[in-house]
Amino acid sequence: MKIKIGTRASPLALAQTEIIAREILKFYPRAEISIIKIKTSGDKNMSPFSSDPNGIKGLFTLELEKALLNHEIDFAVHSLKDLPANINKNLPVVAYSKRADVRDALVGGGELIGSSSLRRRLQLEKIFPFAATLTRVWRSLTRENIPGLC
Repeated sequence: MKIKIGTRASPLALAQTEIIAREILKFYPRAEISIIKIKTSGDKNMSPFSSDPNGIKGLFTLELEKALLNHEIDFAVHSLKDLPANINKNLPVVAYSKRADVRDALVGGGELIGSSSLRRRLQLEKIFPFAATLTRVWRSLTRENIPGLC
């Protein structure tokens, strides 16, 4: 059995996909698994995300969806946090992997806290109403020397 798994080429996406591939091989040890790295709009151009305080969902999934619909891949592995709220009815979410530790971490803190997650930013605003929060792509947060990261 040949299985083509689509994923982004980011280190996190590849790690998640490799976990799923290993799980498949536990049940189907003869399966031939290919991991297909797909560059998404979000990977190619991060500036729309950086300028939108709410983030733009779907930038990291559009090309994966096209590959599924064109039968270039059998399924895609992706972080649920980046899926758009309105999921294509022809591409349902059919499985979830086992979760690791779900606790978030706040590193540092103070008057400015940055996060790459809209969900975390909204939580931070409730917990730390005195602090300004930024939503940015994680890479830019670490480069910008933000005192608190979540």
